Amino acid sequence: MTVSTPVAILSSESAVVSTGMGSMDDLQREVRYLRFSRDLTREFVQSSGGMKKVMSAVFAKVLTTMDAEAGSLWITDAATKTNICHQAEGPAKAKILGLRLPLGQGIVGQVIAKNTMDVVLDCAKDARFSADVDQKSHFKTESMICIPLADKGVAFGALQIINKRSGIQKQFTEDDLRLVEDLALSAAIAVRNARQQQLESDNRTEQVSAMQREVQYFRFARDLTREFVQSSGGLKQVMTEIFAKVLSTMNAEAGSLWLTDERSGTNICHQAEGPAKGRILGLRLPLGQGIVGQVISSNKADVVLNCALDSRFDAQVDKRSNFKTESMICVPLSEQGSAFGAIQIINKHSGYQKRFTEEDQRLAEDLALSASVAVRNARLLESESRVKEMNTLMELSRQISASVDMDEVLLLAVTLSGELAEISHAAIALVDETSNALFLAMLSGGVKVDASVSWQSALLALLEQVRQAKRLSYIPDLMALREQQGKETPWTEFLAQRGSVAAWSMPLADTEGILGVLWLESDRKHFASGTKSDMISILATQITVALRNASLFKRIPFSSVMSRLGDSGKKWAVGWRKRVALLLAGTAIATGLHHLPIFRSVSGDCVVDSRFGQGVYLRVAGRIQKTLVKEGDQVQAGDVLAKIDEMPIRLRLVEAETKLALLDRQIIEAKAASDASALSRALIDRLAAKAAWEQAKLDMEQVEIRAPLSGVILTARTEELVGRELGLGNEILRIANPDNFTVVIQLPEEDVSDVRSGQSVHGVLKSRPGQGFRGEVLHVGRAYTVPTEALEKGVTDKTQAEGFIAEVRVLEKDVPLLPGMTGRASISTPEVSVMTRFWRRVVNLWSFWIARS
Repeated sequence: MTVSTPVAILSSESAVVSTGMGSMDDLQREVRYLRFSRDLTREFVQSSGGMKKVMSAVFAKVLTTMDAEAGSLWITDAATKTNICHQAEGPAKAKILGLRLPLGQGIVGQVIAKNTMDVVLDCAKDARFSADVDQKSHFKTESMICIPLADKGVAFGALQIINKRSGIQKQFTEDDLRLVEDLALSAAIAVRNARQQQLESDNRTEQVSAMQREVQYFRFARDLTREFVQSSGGLKQVMTEIFAKVLSTMNAEAGSLWLTDERSGTNICHQAEGPAKGRILGLRLPLGQGIVGQVISSNKADVVLNCALDSRFDAQVDKRSNFKTESMICVPLSEQGSAFGAIQIINKHSGYQKRFTEEDQRLAEDLALSASVAVRNARLLESESRVKEMNTLMELSRQISASVDMDEVLLLAVTLSGELAEISHAAIALVDETSNALFLAMLSGGVKVDASVSWQSALLALLEQVRQAKRLSYIPDLMALREQQGKETPWTEFLAQRGSVAAWSMPLADTEGILGVLWLESDRKHFASGTKSDMISILATQITVALRNASLFKRIPFSSVMSRLGDSGKKWAVGWRKRVALLLAGTAIATGLHHLPIFRSVSGDCVVDSRFGQGVYLRVAGRIQKTLVKEGDQVQAGDVLAKIDEMPIRLRLVEAETKLALLDRQIIEAKAASDASALSRALIDRLAAKAAWEQAKLDMEQVEIRAPLSGVILTARTEELVGRELGLGNEILRIANPDNFTVVIQLPEEDVSDVRSGQSVHGVLKSRPGQGFRGEVLHVGRAYTVPTEALEKGVTDKTQAEGFIAEVRVLEKDVPLLPGMTGRASISTPEVSVMTRFWRRVVNLWSFWIARS
C-alpha cells in the first residue's frame, strides 16, 4: 500500500486523545520533536567532521529516535547514470554500502526521478520494489519512508528509513515523517556544501598540480639551457647527457640529432640514443627524405602519432636499424630563420595512448633552441680553431722556408711540429745521396743521434718501411690496432716500448724524389685525426721544399756566389766643347723650369678622415655574438649592426618566469591558509620578480644593435668585437656623416712654408684609379697622436708629433668617399717653382755637411 501524504498514515494513537492529558502529551511530543530537530541541525552545522562522519552520527540518532531498523543515503551519479548508496546504517550496512542501481529503478529511483516523498507500508506488495537489493543484502525490507534530496528544485538523491519496529502495527507516525523531512533538508544542504567544497578542493588541487607541472617544466628548461651554456665539454658530450635527461623526462624510447651537409646534399645523424644507436649513428638521408627531411625543409616542428600511416615516413631507416618507430616529435634546428638540422624524440612509453603531449613538444622545442645555439657555437669555435691553426701553419712555414741551412731546417722541423699537434717525440730521417740509404738526421728534445741505440735502430727500420710504401702511415690508437690484428707487430712493439699510443709518419717527397721521412708520435689517441692530419701534411710539404732548397744551396760552389761585376763601362771622356754645350743646355732647362707656370705644386700621400661622428652604445650588457657591418659600409638608420648573445638574457627570463610561478603558488597557499604575513611577503617578492622579468624581457628586445642614423661605419676591424664582454653604455661602433669628410695630406717639412689656406688641391684615390676629388686647403700644421699607453692609463701630455699635414675641404668628388681611403694629392703653389724647392734642398744638404764637419 502506498500513502501519498503523511496525514493518511497517522497512527490510531492520534484518534484516542483525551481532552486534558492529550493536549499535554501533544505539547510534550512537539517539544521533543523541536528539540531533536534543533539538535539535528546543529549536528550538520557545527560538526567539523566530513559528510560521512556526520551522516553516520545523525543516522544513528534518527533510527534510535524513530525506532527504525535501517537507513540509507543515495546520491545520483550522472556520469554512470546510476544511484549510489553513499551511507547506510543497519544489519545489512556492509552489503548495501556502495550499491549501484540504474536511474529510475526501485522505489528510491522513482522518488529521485519524480522528486516526491513516498511512504510504503508493505514493500513486498509494491510493484516498484526491487527484491534484488534484499537478495544481495540478505535483508528483508518491510516498510519505508523515502524522501528526495533536492537543490533548486532538482532531486540529486534520496533518504530511506526502513522497517519501523514499534508503535501501532509498526507504522511510521507523523512525527517520523516530519523528522525525516528535516533530516532530508539538512542532508541536502550538507551534500550540496560537501560537493561545493569538494569541487573547490579539486579545482585548487588541479591548479596546484598544473602550477607544479609548469614549475617543473620551467626548471627543466632552465637546467637544459644551463647545461649548454655552462658545459665545458664538446657538443657530443653535452648532447649525450641532455638526451638522456630529456628521454627520461618524456619517458621516450629513443632520440637523434640530424645536421645538414650541403656539400653532399644529405642529412647526417650526428647523435643518437636508444636501442638502435649503433646502427643509426652516421646514417645519411637525401635532403627532404623522410619526416626529418621534411621538417628541416619546411623549418616547422611536427608531431606524428602513427609513423606507419604517415606517407613521409621512410621505412628503410627502421629496416636498417632493426627498430620500430611508432610515434615521434621532430623539431628543426634553425638559425636566422633557416633550418640546418633537426631533433627527433621517438616512441612515448606512457600517458594516454602513449601520445606525446603539448608539454613534450615544448620541451623538445626548448631542447632544439639550446642545441641550435650549441651547434652554432661549436661551428664557430671550430672555424676559429681552424683559422688559428692556419695562422700557426703559415708562421711555421715562413720560419722553415726562410732558412737555407740544412741543420737549421731539420731543427725547426722537429721543434715546430709540436705547435700544430700534441706530440711527445719527433724525428727526421734523410736519404744519403751517395748510398741511397736512410739515416736519422735529427731527433726532438735535443736527443743525440746514435746508431748504436736500439730504439733508434728500430725507429729507422719503421721509417724505411714508410719510405718503401711511399705513402702516409697513421696509427691513431695503439690498443685498437692490437685488438684488430690480434698479434704484436714491429709498430706496436715500438710504440709500447716508447710509452706512446699513436704515431704519424710521411715521406718527404717532391717531383725529384724522396728526400727523407718525417716521424711524429704522441701519448694522446687520434692526435692527428681530421683537419690535424691535413695541417701536418701541409707542414711536411713545406719542410720538403725547405730541405730541397737547403740541399741545392749546399751544392753551389762558393766562387759562384760572387757574380762578376763586368766591365766598368766606357770611360766618360769628352772634349771641352761638349762640356760647355752640356752646361748651357742644363742652364736653359733650369731657367725654363723656374719661370714656366708648370711644376708649381707640392704633393704627398693623403687619407680620407672624418672629424665628426656619432657613437653607437650598448643598451644592455653582454657578449657580442655577431657583427654585420665592416669599416666603410654604408648603413641606414635602423639597420642591424651587431647582435648580443641572447642566451644569458633568456636564462634570466626563464628564471624570472619560474620564480613568478613559485611565488604565485605561495600566494595561493597563503590565501588558503589565511596567513597574512606569508601573503604579504609573497606579494612583495612577486613585485621584485615581476620587475626582474620585465627587465629581462626588455633586454631581450635590445639584443639587436641598430644604427641611430644613416652614414658610414668608421670603426675598424669590427670582426674583432665578436666574443667580447661589454658593459651597459659602452660604445661599440662609430658612424659618420659622409658629407663631413675631410682629406689629410702628409707634407714634406721642406715644403710646409709653401702651402697656405685657400690653395687648390687635386687628388686621386688608390681604390678608384683615375678618379678622385678637388678641394681647397683649410689648415696647415703639425699632426699629433696619443700613444695607447696614455689612452689606457689616462696620462696627460703624452701626445707625440708625427710630421706636418694639410687639411683639405672637399668641394667636388668623382666617387663617394669612405673613411680610410688613401691616395695621392697635389697642392697648387703658384708662387714657388720646382727649381726653388730643388735649390732649397741642395742648400739644406750643404749646410748639414758643413755643420757636421
